[in-house]
Amino acid sequence: MERDVDYAQVAVNASTTPALADMHLDIYRPDAPADQAGHALVLIQGGGFVSGDRTSPDMVAAALAFAAA
Repeated sequence: MERDVDYAQVAVNASTTPALADMHLDIYRPDAPADQAGHALVLIQGGGFVSGDRTSPDMVAAALAFAAA
């Protein structure tokens, strides 16, 4: 697993104090040789910036289960 991989910067609080925030993702991979072709699945946490995040237990459990399959 690779944790906190930067993938973008976004503007936050642009109406009061312009600032940039780094966006991160976690990558879960099966234990397979790097040269072996595989599939990809993207899990998106849909909390609407109100609840939950990529580290929520249900998201981590799903990612680990799919990576192990």
